[in-house]
Amino acid sequence: MNSDNDEDNNTQNVNSDNEDDDYTPSVHSDIDLYLDSDMERTDDDESHDANYQADLMHYHKDAFYRAYKPYYEGASNSTKLITNEKYDWIKNIISQPKGKNESAVILKYWWLYNIVGNVEQRCLYRQNKVVTTFEEVFDVIL
Repeated sequence: MNSDNDEDNNTQNVNSDNEDDDYTPSVHSDIDLYLDSDMERTDDDESHDANYQADLMHYHKDAFYRAYKPYYEGASNSTKLITNEKYDWIKNIISQPKGKNESAVILKYWWLYNIVGNVEQRCLYRQNKVVTTFEEVFDVIL
């Protein structure tokens, strides 16, 4: 039995060597430096595919949120991911001067969040990290 296996291995080696002998390198010329017309790069402004790419991104974004939204709604009380509405509400709370008789919730937001800079939707931080909202998750992943 071993001799049959040895013959099979030798046959495979011989066949692969024969395939290498049939190989002939291609001749390169200056024309090879240019792409074929079907592979030519174009600017986004001139490309007819720019709209297709945008439509494709929107399609995937909508599909992502259709699939992810039920999970988010089920876990929204136990996640740190917040909506744009809550983001704006927290930002407004902590941008106001702190009052003496604030509720425990407002004091919690003062303790957890801080405002850094003045870039819209990028100024709220939690534990030195930018706060991302539910509506921005796909863009962050992308």
